[in-house]
Amino acid sequence: MYSIIGKYSALLAMTVVTTFFLASCEKEELGTTTSGTTGVLTWNITGDGTLIISGTGEMPDYNLYNDYSDVAPWREHQDSFSSVLIEDGVSSIGNNAFATCYNLTSATIPNSVISIGNNAFLDCFGLTSITIPNSVTSIGYSAFANCISLTSVTIPNSVTSIENTVFARCSGLTSVNIPNSVISIGGGAFSNCSGLTELIIPNSVTTIGSNAFQDCSGLTSVTIGNSITSIDWRVFSGCSGLTALTIPNSVISIGWGAFYGCSSLTELIIPNSVTTIGSNAFQDCSGLTSVTFGSSVTSIEWCAFYGCSGLSAITIPQSVISIGAGVFSHCSSLQSINVDANNPAYISEDGILFNKSKNTLISYPAGKTGIYTIPASVEIIMYSAFGGCSGLTEVITGNSVTYIGSEAFQDCSGLTHVTIGNSVTNIESTAFRGCSSLNTVNFNSVNISSLGRLRDGRASSVFAVNSVLTTFIIGSEITIIPNLAFFGLSSLTEIINHSTTPQAIGYNAFDCVNITNCTLRVPSVSVSVYQAAEGWKDFGNIVAIEH
Repeated sequence: MYSIIGKYSALLAMTVVTTFFLASCEKEELGTTTSGTTGVLTWNITGDGTLIISGTGEMPDYNLYNDYSDVAPWREHQDSFSSVLIEDGVSSIGNNAFATCYNLTSATIPNSVISIGNNAFLDCFGLTSITIPNSVTSIGYSAFANCISLTSVTIPNSVTSIENTVFARCSGLTSVNIPNSVISIGGGAFSNCSGLTELIIPNSVTTIGSNAFQDCSGLTSVTIGNSITSIDWRVFSGCSGLTALTIPNSVISIGWGAFYGCSSLTELIIPNSVTTIGSNAFQDCSGLTSVTFGSSVTSIEWCAFYGCSGLSAITIPQSVISIGAGVFSHCSSLQSINVDANNPAYISEDGILFNKSKNTLISYPAGKTGIYTIPASVEIIMYSAFGGCSGLTEVITGNSVTYIGSEAFQDCSGLTHVTIGNSVTNIESTAFRGCSSLNTVNFNSVNISSLGRLRDGRASSVFAVNSVLTTFIIGSEITIIPNLAFFGLSSLTEIINHSTTPQAIGYNAFDCVNITNCTLRVPSVSVSVYQAAEGWKDFGNIVAIEH
């Protein structure tokens, strides 16, 4: 009995000792540090989840991708730390040093650090705050890009340049202080910072790179310093919340798409210093109701105010000598485009914009309605000249027009009837795209070879797959049916051909037309001729034109 109890007690004692030993080992394992060297510096991860980097000198640059040997040595342990403490003596933060450390929430940077490398904190999704000391003179591109939890940042007055995409897509960023030391802001520097609400660009800044504040949709107010001479392309595009904008007198040019899609902007004053307004500069600023041009503007480039649906009237000053195509296209409320009487290059008639000699129709206000006969002097209808004229019901081009530009009548959704005169030699593809009510075309051009384009094996048509066009009238003097003439017109039920002699037919002319169900009407003396003619005889119903 005693021996059994003795053996049991001994076994129990061994179990207790083993359990204590294992627990001690586990506790020791949990409390151990992961450490090493990197260049002249040392690093270790403490048990409480802090990465400490110490020493004197520069931190090396690292590779961003794990399949390379020169990644940051703590990369494989990134799940083990949530804070970074860089001790005094470290003079730089290397490229990609903490990139993709998703769990990182805070970082302490000492006054000894002079530079922060490219992508240094890229994709640190959990980083909520960062203090950049005054010792830092350079911050590399994308250094804090995609730090979506970062709410505020103060850039020290030792920094002179904010590099490309430094804070791009920091969607949680609500405020940023740009000091007077900064001379340049790089491309995409704050793009997609949708939480920013106010921006003051100091007078020290002389250049702002393209896309610098693109898609900062929460931005409501912008103050641009008076040293800026050019607002580069797409700098503020997509800033849909922007309601207040003052362009300083230092600005000479407004670049391509600079304010594209700033849909909350209601008033625009272009100062006298500005000479050029770039293409698409204010496109889709749908809330814009008032535009005042300064006296020095000489060029308004194509589609500059395309889609500004709130504009009802606009006045072109005397100074403007160059206006691009589609400038006021799809401005659905626009009733009149006025031109200063002393302008040497342009003229307005009934609110419609022409060149001075009136042989080119540049823009027809999209808010106008009804029937329009193009003046006899007009030879050229420019790209998107009638774009978005949804109230236009009928257009008669007359016999002077020789050229109709691409998308000239795009999205004229109320247009039901078009007459094309006999002098037209070129109609660009997609000229009538989106004319969803167009049911009749009266075609009289005798010198046109194609009504579409075949490129890379794909066809595009002047009428761009119109699904409601039912009647196509061909004039008596037409000798050739152009290439792709009826391409995509699957709804066509009737072709009225006034020529007594069957025309030669261009390639793919009747593609998508159900010719067995489409009625071909021709002069009564020619019915039998068409019934025997190549390309025409396949029509299921060939009958005489009714008079």
